[in-house]
Amino acid sequence: HDGSLVVGDGAPHSTGDIQLNDPFIWVFDIAADKQTAVCRHDSTWKVIEGERQATHPHPSFSPDNRWVLFTSDKEGMPALYLVEV
Repeated sequence: HDGSLVVGDGAPHSTGDIQLNDPFIWVFDIAADKQTAVCRHDSTWKVIEGERQATHPHPSFSPDNRWVLFTSDKEGMPALYLVEV
């Protein structure tokens, strides 16, 4: 793509409470000034064996920009997931 799309696991608005973790993967279209929740990641954000990043979604686009790859521990253990954009 032309660089106008960004993917993230943060809300496009302030939740106002650090305990309220936004459960969505978002695609931000910078050119159109809009954002779309493409799926729920439902990560628990737990620390596993001293590592906080193990349950962080870390979303990124596939090389063809058709998919977003992310991690989640929504089924108990960290795993990889794909969602079509």
